[in-house]
Amino acid sequence: MHQKTVQFLENLRSTDWFCNVGRGEYLATDGDLLAVGSWEDAIALSNSEIYEDALREAMNEITVSLHRHFPSEYMRWNETVREIKPKLASLVEEKLRESVRSGRAPVVLTSEPCLSDLLGACMAIEYSDLFDSLYFRKLANSYLGGHFPCGWEGAVSEDFTEGFKTGKMYVY
Repeated sequence: MHQKTVQFLENLRSTDWFCNVGRGEYLATDGDLLAVGSWEDAIALSNSEIYEDALREAMNEITVSLHRHFPSEYMRWNETVREIKPKLASLVEEKLRESVRSGRAPVVLTSEPCLSDLLGACMAIEYSDLFDSLYFRKLANSYLGGHFPCGWEGAVSEDFTEGFKTGKMYVY
């Protein structure tokens, strides 16, 4: 695991997860983010097919680029996932328990959306020397800023020519 990925996991561990949900100051600095008004709306968006499709396409954007331009790195993808995922899963469970206990997150928030999001972010960071993922950069910054990224609005180019430049991420 690259040092920058290790550092991201350490930063996630030291962040007060969801401490800024519902606060729009962060959103005002980035016109590509849309505010969500409640946990109920945020959870519904995070479980939507559109958000799941966007997350899948963002992962595909990375793997397609690796496959085309860096095949030896692409061949290490599954090994890298197996290395990162257990560490991340433990961290996500710990931070969610802490967030629920402190009242920053509702009991109904499961680890699945956070784990999927953050595994994608870790993989994007792991391969960031080879491919820059705008989507996962925004997502990672949202978590580190104490927010919950939860949805996507807009189309994603199937051939990735525009990637995630034309849509907006929902953040609570």
